Amino acid sequence: MKNVKILSVLFIISLTIIPNVTHAVTCRPSYDDDSYCKAHGYQLTGNDGCTAGTCIFPDGSSCLSTDFYDGNCGREFKKELACTENGERVPSYRECCDGQKLFHIGPGGFATWRTCESNFIYYSTKLLRAWPLILVTTFLLCIPFIIYKVKKKNKKKFGKYQL
Repeated sequence: MKNVKILSVLFIISLTIIPNVTHAVTCRPSYDDDSYCKAHGYQLTGNDGCTAGTCIFPDGSSCLSTDFYDGNCGREFKKELACTENGERVPSYRECCDGQKLFHIGPGGFATWRTCESNFIYYSTKLLRAWPLILVTTFLLCIPFIIYKVKKKNKKKFGKYQL
């Protein structure tokens, strides 16, 4: 019984730690500024993943990608970006094409996990694919707890004389 408790605790701890490992290696909350520079067709230099890169414009001038993204410099180099088509991921600086809605399908509503969809049925089938995993995980989490409760109930019922 003690082993079941220990294994249950270790399993629950592993479920809370493992998903966060991927987020621990990121240095910035968003890389949209660097992507914004590239989406406009300009060269990006000096970005090491933790700091914003420098966006180099056709006339040789440059500014930090964060400043270009925020509109603090390079305003004359901003272009109209194409809208995002059905089913494509949507960065925060783009919009969906006409007749499509923006849906968040990723964990925590991260901007890189947004998508444009023309109908809710297509979107809901994406969500349905995740349900088996959610059910299996829930079931696996409940099994040790159920075993513990059943054994505890039987121990009260029969005392030290167990079947």
